[in-house]
Amino acid sequence: MNDEEERAAREAERRRLEKERQILEAEKEAKSLIPLNKDYEQHIFNRRNVDWDCYSIWQLMLEENKNIEKLLAVEEYQAAALMFLQLTKSMCRHFVIDSHWKYFDDMYSPEYAIRDLIEEFEKLVKEGKLPEDVNAYLHEAWKEIEGMESCTDYGIPRAELPF
Repeated sequence: MNDEEERAAREAERRRLEKERQILEAEKEAKSLIPLNKDYEQHIFNRRNVDWDCYSIWQLMLEENKNIEKLLAVEEYQAAALMFLQLTKSMCRHFVIDSHWKYFDDMYSPEYAIRDLIEEFEKLVKEGKLPEDVNAYLHEAWKEIEGMESCTDYGIPRAELPF
């Protein structure tokens, strides 16, 4: 095999593996308790927002935290829980897809936004306000977060649900 044939074979294998990865990801997504939020994927975790320490993404996440906190304030607990989990899932995907694991050995800025929301849910549990079905959903769906590559291989997010 000459160089051109080898290059073509490597490219064909790369395309095959990428297609296989996409199929597996689509199958996994179909079974997910946390459907991807396209708005988060396109507007918050867009590569154009990647900067030093993902500060811009963190700021956008903090804005979304306000929306989630508003839902909690009006007792829309299930909607808030879903948005929180979607935000976390997208952050985890972004961390791996954009290869941030190469650059962070300390706390990753977007994790602070997730930690803040975990504290909000924990406060509701301590006050006895979070319905049991929402609490159960959070814990069941969090298992999915814990099974993501960002968590298993890189410890992102570092927080567990403390409630």
